[in-house]
Amino acid sequence: MTHPYVEMAFSGYLAYQFDSLLKIYKDSVTDWDGDFSPYLWMADVARSVVERRLEGSELARLMGILDRELNIGRSGAGNLIGVAFIENLPLPSAGGGRFVKGYEALEAQYKLVFGD
Repeated sequence: MTHPYVEMAFSGYLAYQFDSLLKIYKDSVTDWDGDFSPYLWMADVARSVVERRLEGSELARLMGILDRELNIGRSGAGNLIGVAFIENLPLPSAGGGRFVKGYEALEAQYKLVFGD
């Protein structure tokens, strides 16, 4: 399976910024027999946020990177964040909005996907 360069590059960049995300990245490559899917990996990143595998400044740094990238509007990375990260957060009825609160672009995308 091939993926646009921006999505692959952005995934690799993120993975090497955080030890916990690098582990998920390596597990994804292993699980898929050497084939890497940025969308499946980004869904795993969302789950790691929800499950609080990233804490404090590490979580704030990740969310800041995602927010800035989404705000820049690059289609590949923006689609990756909007589809695979945002859509894998809990529904508003389950408090999913708390994960994006304070991050303007992420919050706007979350509202676009799930409504107010």
